Amino acid sequence: MKRFEEIVDQYQDYVYSLCLGMVRDSHVAADITQDVFIKIYTSIGSYRQEGFKTWISRIATNKSIDYIRKKTREKEKLVSFDFYTESLLIVDTPESLLLLASSRAFPSRKRVVPQITLKLF
Repeated sequence: MKRFEEIVDQYQDYVYSLCLGMVRDSHVAADITQDVFIKIYTSIGSYRQEGFKTWISRIATNKSIDYIRKKTREKEKLVSFDFYTESLLIVDTPESLLLLASSRAFPSRKRVVPQITLKLF
């Protein structure tokens, strides 16, 4: 365990910088850095004694890419949902017009849209 602490001390700034350069969010980079060291700890047995820093870099890069892919998929789902929601709001009721206006006025808050329940009679 002491040896692993030394690894963390030696490489944590490097791994964090690498992740931050890819994801561009300090909080996310810190989370990914933790995930990287968990992966290193659980996979140290598969390390082949060749280029330790390269091995760590590959793990950090893969974790960052996984995060970016996940974030991209979530954005695609959100855009798809917004298109579907707007196509359903053809009915000119006050509620539907309010929902449509709010989704356009606050594009960064579009995740709120699924929480609104409309009763159409």
